[in-house]
Amino acid sequence: MNLRKIYLVSLLTLSTATGCGGSGSGSGGQSQNITIAVVEPAVINTLDITSELTEQNQMLYATISCTQCVQENHQYRWYINDSLVSTTDRYALTEKDYNKEINIEVTVSNSENLSDSAYKIIIPTRVQVTEIYSTENAFAALKTDGTVVMWGNDYYGRDISGFELSNVTQIYSNAKAFAVLKTDNSAEIWELGYEDNSSPININNVAKIFSSYGSFAVLKADNSAEVFWENGGHKNIGEVVDIFSTDNSFYAVRADGSLVTWGMIYYNSGITDDELNDVTQIDSLGTTFAALRSDGSLFTWGTPPYYYDTLSQELYNVEKIYSNDGAFAVLKTDGSVFTWGEKSTWGGDSSSVELNNTTEIYSSGNAFAALKNDNTVVTWGLSDSGGDSSSVELQNVSQIYSTENAFAALKNDGTVVSWGSDYFGGDSSNFDLSNVKQVYSKNLAFTALKNDGTAVTWGSDWGIDSSTVDLSNIARIYSAKRAFAAIKTNGIVVTWGSDSDGSDSSIVADSLLPSVVEIEIKETDLP
Repeated sequence: MNLRKIYLVSLLTLSTATGCGGSGSGSGGQSQNITIAVVEPAVINTLDITSELTEQNQMLYATISCTQCVQENHQYRWYINDSLVSTTDRYALTEKDYNKEINIEVTVSNSENLSDSAYKIIIPTRVQVTEIYSTENAFAALKTDGTVVMWGNDYYGRDISGFELSNVTQIYSNAKAFAVLKTDNSAEIWELGYEDNSSPININNVAKIFSSYGSFAVLKADNSAEVFWENGGHKNIGEVVDIFSTDNSFYAVRADGSLVTWGMIYYNSGITDDELNDVTQIDSLGTTFAALRSDGSLFTWGTPPYYYDTLSQELYNVEKIYSNDGAFAVLKTDGSVFTWGEKSTWGGDSSSVELNNTTEIYSSGNAFAALKNDNTVVTWGLSDSGGDSSSVELQNVSQIYSTENAFAALKNDGTVVSWGSDYFGGDSSNFDLSNVKQVYSKNLAFTALKNDGTAVTWGSDWGIDSSTVDLSNIARIYSAKRAFAAIKTNGIVVTWGSDSDGSDSSIVADSLLPSVVEIEIKETDLP
């Protein structure tokens, strides 16, 4: 409630009688009129909330119309969920602020510090891109109203720019296609195959979608599962409780803990589903597979040279499996690492490096990098793929990223170093890579997002041409094979890289813009 005092301007008349002799009484007295002016208080007449899209943010402004008030004395308090978020006449909205109640309280006063106050509770709404997904050659943006905008090319070079979907809650992607889950629990799979078909595959009663390189698996609400691949390929899997994927295959867990598998997982092998009981992870390299059981043991099958034929002691106590294009690496529970595959060249032979106290392993196309618990890094594999890191200092490292043939390390002090093939981003010496908070990568290039919201891209010419876009005020970055997309702090989407792989979003530019903010007034104490 607005508690305001109402003052009346009045005239106070005092009558006094004075005699000739100065007495205070008698008929000869005089009357004197004394006027005292009472100052009018400050009064708020209106409180307006407006919005403006700036280069940095979506701003809200509070404008006061009042009488008898001194502007320098205006006080503002903006609250979201009872937390004070601003004490000025403006507030920069964040993505999480939309559709929430915002309470704006203002106080004004006059020259005599007689004050008035008012409040207004609003709910701002705006349709904007909230997340971006990618295949190798295209992007799909999910907006807050459930619509989807696509741009770029499909796997076979067809332009998909302009496809728009509605009532979508989640997008899934693989190298070749997009799949969407809709509000009615139906799903659509788009452009999966070389046949020119603009009609999607429709599936009902869907709980979750999974992807491998060129296919999708669908888990339904009744726990049945189906897999879909190029040009109408389809198979019913039966009843399962969960699904996992490798690059080229799927495996699903039945209610009794056993596995059912499909895809290339059986290639050139006598392996059966019964032999895959109690498996917690499967990794693949071409047509060779490595499976990790819950007891920490590991076994492999498939084709040489990546097939490791002996279940020796070295393949027990395994914590996690990793692979690149030519070798496997397993991290064991004691922090040691065991490798096999294409010897000495692609990372299968790690005998030249000391691999103990390891916490995580990263891979490029033909090399590995191991991050140790003392924040140092060791590398092995093909030199031009990042196996040789002698050109950089790898201490105080917090995270490692990779392209096809290079690595980049983010250090605890916010600096970044890279090594490997120059073409793939191994040489970053000409760029200012300080004050970095996150690195993004794909096949050909890296992009570093700095704490001040600027971004720096380096690597192949196919992925780094950002000359036509302003890489400031960046909130999040996404990558396709040879292109990047970013959502800026004001909700605008920018893209750069190879035009044929998603960097040219000009056709859908208007659809990617955030809408005008609508402001609903929920409550106020002003008339």
